[in-house]
Amino acid sequence: MKKKLIIISGWAHSTNAIQPLGDRLANHFDIQLLSGANALKQKTLPEADAILTSSMGGLIAFERLPARCQKLVLLSGTACFCKQPNYKHGTAPRILQRMQKQLDQDPHTLIQTFFKKVHAPHRPSYQKKEPPPLDLPALHQGLDYLRQTDLRTLIPSISIPVLIMHGTQDQIIPIGAAQWLHDNLPQSEFISYEGHGHALAAHAFEQTMQAVEYFLV
Repeated sequence: MKKKLIIISGWAHSTNAIQPLGDRLANHFDIQLLSGANALKQKTLPEADAILTSSMGGLIAFERLPARCQKLVLLSGTACFCKQPNYKHGTAPRILQRMQKQLDQDPHTLIQTFFKKVHAPHRPSYQKKEPPPLDLPALHQGLDYLRQTDLRTLIPSISIPVLIMHGTQDQIIPIGAAQWLHDNLPQSEFISYEGHGHALAAHAFEQTMQAVEYFLV
């Protein structure tokens, strides 16, 4: 019987973005894909033996880690998305507040700008098919969660092994956030990807998946 692996996407990403990861790992695991928006709506995550996630999904996984979970893989993750007086590895809260306003005024331009930063320093890879309608309440909920959530006091109590992977050119979450996690988690491995940004699975797929398979399988 295969072990169960949950894969969770980040803010503004559907399960389409993580489908290639699930396809790659389907021979080894019983896969369940969750968008970050749907994961955020659940009080607890489904039971699973391992979780593979990124960005906002990583915060959700840390906060709602299933009791059965034995390993966690974190792509471009953080313990605290926003800068704090004693924590510099984040985004200024005013930027998220501005994004909240832009969501109501011109959501499609906001999402397009966001994805450019997600893929930087590479070019975004747009799909030709029509994108799904924007779920504005879910996007607002995600921004609220990112702005309010600070899990730094929780991190030292995460006892399972965690694989941290982060691009050196990440424009969404600074690589210093990954180093902070590595320094404060009891059991962690840290791989940095020189010249890559936030979207590691899109632009360093083979390198990323080889590391994931080695860690999980």
